[in-house]
Formats: sequence, C-alpha cells, structure tokens
Amino acid sequence: MDPTLIEPLAGLVDIIGAPMALVVMYFFYQRKQAEIDTRRQEKHDVFTVRRDQEWAEVLRQIDDLHEWHAKEDKDGVKMWYVRQGLWDSLDKLVDQMADQTAMMSDLVTELRRGRNS
Repeated sequence: MDPTLIEPLAGLVDIIGAPMALVVMYFFYQRKQAEIDTRRQEKHDVFTVRRDQEWAEVLRQIDDLHEWHAKEDKDGVKMWYVRQGLWDSLDKLVDQMADQTAMMSDLVTELRRGRNS
C-alpha cells in the first residue's frame, strides 16, 4: 500500500478513535454506575425493611404498655396506679388503729379511776 494513503488513514483513525474510545469508556462507566445504583437501592430497601420491622416492634411495645395501663380493678380504678388490695389493707390498718385508740382511751380512763379511788 502506498504510504501517502496510510498517513491520512492513520490520522483519520486518530481523529475518530479517540472520541470513540471516550464513548466506549463512558458507556462502561454508565453501566457500572447503574450497577452501583442498583446495589445502593437494594441496600436502601434492606435498610427500609429493617427500619420498618423495628418500628413495628416499637409500636407493638407501645400497644402492650397501653394494655397494661388500661387494666382496671373491680371498682373501675386503673390497677397500674392504685390496687384494690392496697385500699383494703389501708382500711384494715385504719380499723386496727381505731380499735387500739379506743383501747388506750379505755385504759387511760381506768387508770384515772384507780388514782381517784
């Protein structure tokens, strides 16, 4: 082949080849970015599912706590705050204190009678 023909063809290949190489490199770059974006989206989806599961667990615990607080005793009083057994014990204690006070009063009265006689 004639060298005078090869030189312009080589120049033409240089002119066309460099932009073509850039186009091919850009194509592979975009393809790689698409794979990265897909992986990123998959990780995001896994994170979103995990986060949604964690929120569902928190909401379940809140519902359990609400159920605990909503329980009432036979008088309709919330058991979480005041127990009926506590009121019963306090009533018994007050009755016993009243009995003891009455006994002490009777004892003092008897002692006073003994001194006066």
